[in-house]
Amino acid sequence: METKTNKSYIVLTIIILVIMTLTLTGFVLTYAATFLIAALVAMVFGIIRLVRIGRKKPKGPGIGQFIAVFIVAAVLVNIGCPLVSPFAWQFKFDRLYTGRYSPHRDGFVEEIPKGATDYSYEFMPSIMQGNGYTFVGFMAPSGYADELRAKLEEEGIKTVTEDLPFYLPREVREQHQGGTFYELYNNGNEHRPHLLVVMIDGDYVAYSDN
Repeated sequence: METKTNKSYIVLTIIILVIMTLTLTGFVLTYAATFLIAALVAMVFGIIRLVRIGRKKPKGPGIGQFIAVFIVAAVLVNIGCPLVSPFAWQFKFDRLYTGRYSPHRDGFVEEIPKGATDYSYEFMPSIMQGNGYTFVGFMAPSGYADELRAKLEEEGIKTVTEDLPFYLPREVREQHQGGTFYELYNNGNEHRPHLLVVMIDGDYVAYSDN
């Protein structure tokens, strides 16, 4: 009976370590803090259980610990949280993550061009009555911004001023005051406005969806 208990303890410990690995991977790919918190919780319980296995002193299968880790991870990874990602390779993962909580409108950038620099991705989920936003900005390779500008003008997308209520990081506003803003979406609601705007300033391109 003791052997079966030990095997169950080891199996549940392995599952906890798998949860830790998956949530930690989720954090690396997206920089979502909820993934990191879930990974740390699983890591603490995983280490405790590994120490007990090493000392050959597991007490029962430890089902309570496993359930606690599983519930914490399940809840946290399903909570949308603010995030800031600085690496362009994270974009496709961040886009998948944020799209679960705030579906991207038509026209929102689908991929970052190769060679992009000065990349930043910011996400703030909508909380209660507050508007959330998704921001992506990057310095594009030569020719990318010109092609985008030509495409938008060919489609008749109108330009707007930066006075509209859409989000741009402070440093972006300061560094790109001469940028041109193209309005891809506007719900026309003065009380709860939602917009999708593209800013182009030289080779710098930024999308603000809020």
